Amino acid sequence: MLDDRREIGPTYFFAPPRVFEGLLTLIMVRMEDAGRLKKRMFDYFMDLARRSGEKILNGEATPLKDRLIYRLGEFLVSGPLRNRMGFSRLKVGYTAGETIGPEIFRFYRALGINLKQLYGQTEASVYIAMQPDGEIYGDTVGKPAPGAFQGYYKDEKATRETKTDDGWVRAGDAGFFTENGHIKIIDRAKNVGRLTDGASFAHKYIENKLKFFPNIK
Repeated sequence: MLDDRREIGPTYFFAPPRVFEGLLTLIMVRMEDAGRLKKRMFDYFMDLARRSGEKILNGEATPLKDRLIYRLGEFLVSGPLRNRMGFSRLKVGYTAGETIGPEIFRFYRALGINLKQLYGQTEASVYIAMQPDGEIYGDTVGKPAPGAFQGYYKDEKATRETKTDDGWVRAGDAGFFTENGHIKIIDRAKNVGRLTDGASFAHKYIENKLKFFPNIK
C-alpha cells in the first residue's frame, strides 16, 4: 500500500489512527538505522518543525528565521518524508475510528500535512463532529453537527433504545465537551478503567506516548 500510495499521490486521504501510527513507527525505526549525519539532521529539523510547523500550516505568525529554517528543513527532511509516505500532493487528510495520540497527530501536522480528526457513526451518515479550518487541536475531534442522527429506518423501537429523551445518542464512547465547544473522546467506555483511588484511566494515553520509541512496535 505504501508503494501504491507514492505512485498515486492522493490529494485526499482517510485512514484510522493505526495506519498513521504504523507509518510513524516505520519512520522512527529507519531513522535509528540511518547514518549519524542524517540522524542529526532529522532530529534538528524535526525539533524546529514541532515548534513552528503547525503554526506555519495554520497561517499563524511565526518568526522569519524559523520560517526560513523550516523551508530548508522541508527540502532536506519534511519533503522527502512526505514523498516516502505518499503524501506529497495531499491537500487534506482525516483520521477517525479510535483515539489518536495528540503527539502522533501533531507529528504529521508539523511535517506540513493537513491532517484533521473527525468523529462519526454509521447512523449519522459518516460524521457527528469534524474539525473546521482554524480550529484544529490534537486532543479533540471538532464541533458536533446537531441533528446528525434522526432515527433508524422504520424501527422506532431501536431508535428509542439508542436516543435519550432529550435527543442525545448513546454512542458507547467516553468523552466530554471542552470550553470551546469541541468534543474530546477518551476511549470506548468499556475500555476506560479505574485507578486504585477511583479516578478514571484510559490506557491509550500512555500507549500513544510509547509508540514514539523505535524499540516498541
